[in-house]
Amino acid sequence: MSNESSKPKRRLFPLLICGMGAILVVSAAMQISVGRTADRIADLVRPEMSDAGLAQHRDDFETAQVILTDVEAALIPMIAAEFGMSAEQVTAEIESGYPAMAELFAAREAILTLGEQGLSNLERQQRDFERADSLPGMAIGFGNLGLGFALVPAGVVLTRNRSAREQHAMLGIVFVIAATMVVVPIALDVPGKAQSAQNVLDSLNPGRDVVERTESAIETASAASEELNEQFLPELAIVLGIAPSGFFDALAAAEPDLAAALVEMPAVLDRYEARVAIRSGGAPEIRTLKGIPVGP
Repeated sequence: MSNESSKPKRRLFPLLICGMGAILVVSAAMQISVGRTADRIADLVRPEMSDAGLAQHRDDFETAQVILTDVEAALIPMIAAEFGMSAEQVTAEIESGYPAMAELFAAREAILTLGEQGLSNLERQQRDFERADSLPGMAIGFGNLGLGFALVPAGVVLTRNRSAREQHAMLGIVFVIAATMVVVPIALDVPGKAQSAQNVLDSLNPGRDVVERTESAIETASAASEELNEQFLPELAIVLGIAPSGFFDALAAAEPDLAAALVEMPAVLDRYEARVAIRSGGAPEIRTLKGIPVGP
């Protein structure tokens, strides 16, 4: 009687092992899926998150900042002095004749704030990104998948009447799997790296409104740059009765930082457009990852 009643108790532990194996298989499948998504995103931004990539991004931002600041602070007063006008009159002329430049001036503070916030966040998150990027998420997922598939048959074997040797062998397998699941993550610092990945995700805002504001900012800047270089400056040189190259030489002598920034601006805009394209393309997957407790 007591022997019969003890059978369910003896089978409870093997059944728990089977259940844990099944849970581990499901968890591993999720890890693999998340790992693939995370790898795709990391592949897109890895060059930018390097020391060289962030340094280039900072240089580009400072170049854009010089133009957005010095066109109004230096170029407009220079033009006003040349024509005997006030700075306000020159600004009014720009607003009426050069709408793209006017739009950029109106949005300047918002654009600079958006750019500084995004870049500063990337700089703050660089170390966490590098740490998270070293997490072998896919490998761990496939490893856990294998361990889960090993646990299920081990539990099934333990539910049956087997010899003591077979029972001990199966328990040994379970023990090795359990030890592996503890030792390997600790050795690879999986909890810390996973938390770093969570920190990076928490710092990002891939919302549709943010993506749209970023796209709008780069479109505004590109249109204004084209208008400045192809219409405003050449037309100004004509009014002054000098060749465009002569006007630019005079500008370089008076405002060397602004002149250098204007030369560099087309390349800067190309790099910003590439960054915005990456963010726009990766935003849906980042939104998906932010809905998953990656750290846990």
